[in-house]
Amino acid sequence: MGGKSKDIKRVFKVFQLVDYEKEEKYLSEMHASGWRFVDTNGYKYTFERCEPENVVYRIYCSNLKEDRENLTTLFRDYGWEYLLSVQSHSYFRRPAEGLSAEEQDLFSDTETRMGIVRRMIFAKVGLLVFLLILIIVPNILRFTGIVRKGSEGKWGVTMLITYSLLLLIYICYISHAIRGYYRLKKKYQSTQ
Repeated sequence: MGGKSKDIKRVFKVFQLVDYEKEEKYLSEMHASGWRFVDTNGYKYTFERCEPENVVYRIYCSNLKEDRENLTTLFRDYGWEYLLSVQSHSYFRRPAEGLSAEEQDLFSDTETRMGIVRRMIFAKVGLLVFLLILIIVPNILRFTGIVRKGSEGKWGVTMLITYSLLLLIYICYISHAIRGYYRLKKKYQSTQ
């Protein structure tokens, strides 16, 4: 099968947590252009050639296995095809032909949708903040000399720069996630 088959396409693509709607749209556009989504590891997407079709893709996020299993069964009963789960994301699709806008969504009410977005974003952001406090901040303190553990010289400067860059990346990622959450909240509230 290999990555060079004309019937298989692999694409490296990064979507932030709050950009799940963009990811859903991307998967739908790929299907409409003749590439059916079959797998992902979160960054590398695998597609197989198919007949172009208007298909709706939706992503549901839950860290609770029992919650995912119950909702997967419910979604199947409503016509959604379960594809796969990666980390806390579960992927579904459904042909869009003849569906109303309400039927193209997994959840019809804003409250449920915002609960899912809130859990999805803050679960990941919480982990990042924990790592920030546990790993990055102590190492910045260590390599600045505020807390001494025998790390002087060029190695200390290199590590200080590395951890400072990680801190900057974390802060940017966390602020993007929080801004995205409030953007989605505003969008969903305006559609009520």
